[in-house]
Amino acid sequence: MNAISTIEFLSLPLYKRILYRIFNFLILVPKFIISIFTFKIPNLFLSIYKKIKGVFKDIYIYVVEGDTKSKVSFFVMGFGLLTRKSIIRGILYLLFQIIFIIYAITIGIESLSKLGSFGYIAQTSYYDELVGLPITIYQDDSFMILLFGNSYISQ
Repeated sequence: MNAISTIEFLSLPLYKRILYRIFNFLILVPKFIISIFTFKIPNLFLSIYKKIKGVFKDIYIYVVEGDTKSKVSFFVMGFGLLTRKSIIRGILYLLFQIIFIIYAITIGIESLSKLGSFGYIAQTSYYDELVGLPITIYQDDSFMILLFGNSYISQ
């Protein structure tokens, strides 16, 4: 069936107009599916690749062409801000980095050691005579290990 003009379409009886629209819809569905696999999905992956590439390109440019203050800021957060007279922001970045290092040393190393097994001590249950109910103690709760980014320490 060839494409018809608007006047020809409107001059058709109602049932032929409905059939014409159904026929055109059925022709467009495979074309749409083919366009998804030939254009939309490859373009999606290409745009994701370009965004990731752009981030690494920017980092490379900052490392190669940046001044000494910028290069030190890769290791000491807030150093560049402090030297450029943005004191409060620089102190906040430095404070966040110090807090993270303290967290990583005190809690993070122990919790990362549990990541492979979600904890080594299973739950234990016993019957409490005083209360008259079974009591369950969760030693290493795997759900809590996942929820808190594995920073959960059993008490």
